[in-house]
Amino acid sequence: MQLHWLKRCDQIRFYTADGATRTYMVTDIYTVPFQDLPNEDIWRTESPADLVLVACAG
Repeated sequence: MQLHWLKRCDQIRFYTADGATRTYMVTDIYTVPFQDLPNEDIWRTESPADLVLVACAG
């Protein structure tokens, strides 16, 4: 999968070692400078299981 091809509402599936499947839906895509990463959104713990993908461009 190429992250730059993702768009809102795309589904991402992960297969765990025990054979389970986890499915996530893309809800947001945005670009920010590294120093402006929204850490409170990336590292939150009070919500249900979310998948947050962070990629660097250089």
